[in-house]
Amino acid sequence: MVWAMKRKRNPVGEIIKWKARLCAGGHKSIENVDYWSTYSPVVSWSTVRLMIVFALLNDWHMQSIDFILAYPQAPVKTDIYMKPPK
Repeated sequence: MVWAMKRKRNPVGEIIKWKARLCAGGHKSIENVDYWSTYSPVVSWSTVRLMIVFALLNDWHMQSIDFILAYPQAPVKTDIYMKPPK
């Protein structure tokens, strides 16, 4: 488990906000021992641009959906145990 921290700055360069995120350390999972199929797909920008070109060339309808809160608000079916970060 690790804390990921980031500083947000204004156009002048002054720090206006600190952001922190607790990462659970899924990279330490051992296959078929302590993990389930948890996957977060990430698309590359070149793929997004290619799909936009296909949509424009074929006169397809395009729509955007944002799933930022899909994971944090998803119901959890099992107990989750975490050690606090050092």
